[in-house]
Amino acid sequence: MIKPAASTPTILLKARRLETSDVAAYRELRLESLKGHPEAFGSSWEDEAEKPISWWSQRLETNTVFGGWVNRSPLVGLAGLRVQERAKARHKGVLCGMYVRSEARGTGLAPALVQQVIEHARNGCGRKALEGGRQALPRVVFTARLVSRNTGWSGEP
Repeated sequence: MIKPAASTPTILLKARRLETSDVAAYRELRLESLKGHPEAFGSSWEDEAEKPISWWSQRLETNTVFGGWVNRSPLVGLAGLRVQERAKARHKGVLCGMYVRSEARGTGLAPALVQQVIEHARNGCGRKALEGGRQALPRVVFTARLVSRNTGWSGEP
């Protein structure tokens, strides 16, 4: 007797840039990440926990932070892009603040967030570098090798 293959449930992923209207959920998840995994971040829970909500809103306005959701979950993932401020380094971006709640790990949300960061870097900080000549080709510093296996992106514009 042939048994029908078990159907796997469809997982709906949503990843987008966070806005100031997301500030409460962002703050909660960011603080959770700092408290639960202090070794993974340059900031500490103690430094950020006492910051006023206006600080968190300003952070979302002035930084590139993506959020992720699985199915109809609350915010369960974060990934940021930090672009160098120095004129000669503005073509370089670095992934920062990456965190996915344990219940959302293995769903594909982390790669989806990284892909959002890469696309933003390609269309944002990366294009500016082309004005600097071939030697200044953009790179998302941490991801070129890691992501190329999954997305085919080589790190070149």
